[in-house]
Amino acid sequence: MPTDSFIADYTLWVFLSALGVLQLVAARSGLSGLLFLRRWPRATAYASAALVAASFAWFFGSGVRNLPDTVSGLDGVTQSLWFAVAATGAVAVTFLGTSAINHRWGAGYRPDPAAPAPAGLDVLERTTFARALWAASAALRSRRR
Repeated sequence: MPTDSFIADYTLWVFLSALGVLQLVAARSGLSGLLFLRRWPRATAYASAALVAASFAWFFGSGVRNLPDTVSGLDGVTQSLWFAVAATGAVAVTFLGTSAINHRWGAGYRPDPAAPAPAGLDVLERTTFARALWAASAALRSRRR
């Protein structure tokens, strides 16, 4: 049976690593609406790579982590559960946090009705997740009328 501190450490490690990877990918892809440091994408890329490396160093350097599930390690079901919880948390913190931090940015973004709408995450190059979600729901509501 894994200890509660091992589960908490694992969950924090996955959360920090996923948050770093999300920021790194957003910085490299030009998705400014997902960046905590929107004005400094290169600094965000370096900081997020450092966050991933530091979280790995902390997790594997702070104790014996290569344990089978029969000796206080995480079994596959428990590990996948806490991975999903931590990764979902990292995505939620990214979407909510960047929308709150950058809440004034992208306010003037209005999709041109004549132009094709940006597909998928490409809209986050010009606005935040919350604004993109609001614009998409407004477009759906106007189409229903």
